Amino acid sequence: MSTIHNERTKLLATYFNGIAIAILVIGAISPVLSSTDKPPLIIALQIAICIVLSGALHYVASQFLGRMVN
Repeated sequence: MSTIHNERTKLLATYFNGIAIAILVIGAISPVLSSTDKPPLIIALQIAICIVLSGALHYVASQFLGRMVN
């Protein structure tokens, strides 16, 4: 049973990690690369929010990995 539990835990952690990477790329990197008419303060705020959200999701993913059974 522990092998199944560990694989499900790894799958869930990978899912959250993938979402975190997508948020980082879409929300933080793409505004820098695109030319927008938004004020720089709005772009900086969007980037900061996406970086924090991405970090939080990476943390959640690592917490799931902490639940693995030996």
